[in-house]
Amino acid sequence: MKYRIMAGVVALVLIVASGVVGYSAGKRKNAISDPVGDAYPLLAKRTLVNNPNDPLINFTPLRKQLNDYIDKNAIHGSMYFEYLPTGTAVRIADDRLQEVASLLKVPAAMELFKAAELGKVQIDTPIALKQQWLSDDFGTLYQKGAGYQLTPREATRTMLQQSDSTALNVVRASIGDRLSSENAVLNAVDIDYAQGEDMTLSLSARSYSSLLKCLYFSCYVNHKDSQTILEYLTQTPFNARIVAGIPDKTIKVAHKVGVIGDTNQADCGIIYLRNRNYILCMVVNGPDDTYVDKYMADMSNMVYRYVTK
Repeated sequence: MKYRIMAGVVALVLIVASGVVGYSAGKRKNAISDPVGDAYPLLAKRTLVNNPNDPLINFTPLRKQLNDYIDKNAIHGSMYFEYLPTGTAVRIADDRLQEVASLLKVPAAMELFKAAELGKVQIDTPIALKQQWLSDDFGTLYQKGAGYQLTPREATRTMLQQSDSTALNVVRASIGDRLSSENAVLNAVDIDYAQGEDMTLSLSARSYSSLLKCLYFSCYVNHKDSQTILEYLTQTPFNARIVAGIPDKTIKVAHKVGVIGDTNQADCGIIYLRNRNYILCMVVNGPDDTYVDKYMADMSNMVYRYVTK
């Protein structure tokens, strides 16, 4: 009898333990499962689900390290870093307006998708290249020649991935005057900028970061379109600057480079560390050469090492 009672007790304990383990496993499974977040992995999780981030608080040592490096190498320009889980920032001449060249292709993409959302542009309807759109400033799309057909969406992908100037002209022509001034992204995001008659755009490092952050939080175009634009920006081959400073090549970086001859060189992007995403935007005065690339890669590495320490 005693053995039967003991066996019953053991069986009961095993059943209870099994239930507890199953319940815990179920909780873990539910905690990991995030179908909405999985659909938009490049957007801020706080806009999708409750997914608390691991916060860093003190960035004073990083600020000093970056300033010392800039002073030592006599670098002229501006830089803005923001730790996205808390909004804590490091700013170095970040309010200086500077011509950003190819960086303006990101707001152009945002406006095209906005116009499509409003039903003002058929973003997946093919259009033929016109002679006046062809540009050999940057990229190779112009080689296709007048009459070549592609959709505005395809032009956007080429524009962002390859920084193609002809694709930019396609996107601009597709938008035309279909967006009201209040719907223009630079006004909707409410940032300081200066635009020349030749369509050149001058922004501060902080202002440009606000555009990236708007994509990250999906504040201008919807989740799907924000995700698409950021995904295109992770697929660019121009990785000698911010990306070069990140040793873990599995980390996604949604970024855009800018080259303005011997005047300004830029690279601005979102670095997707697990629970520690951050924005880094740098505009350095100088020619497009390996020295400028090295400066940006070094500063990117300093930020990466501090955030991952």
